[in-house]
Amino acid sequence: MNDGQYRPYAEDLGRAYEANMRKVIAGLQKIGVQKIVAGSPGAVDTKYFVRDNFVPLSGADGYNENLGRLRDIDRNLAF
Repeated sequence: MNDGQYRPYAEDLGRAYEANMRKVIAGLQKIGVQKIVAGSPGAVDTKYFVRDNFVPLSGADGYNENLGRLRDIDRNLAF
């Protein structure tokens, strides 16, 4: 969840997230791991999520959209 950086989704964020996830997968494969289960980032609560000190995200819906995009990246990396 922290990978979303509590800001709206941007392509640079997605590229960095994917690059880091690829490094994690490669490292695990290098030591012989054959099966990897990756979970997607969780969602934030639509009632209590408040981040006044961060860039406006149009509330929980905005941040959940960001986290959904990161989930899609994980889905594309699955094999």
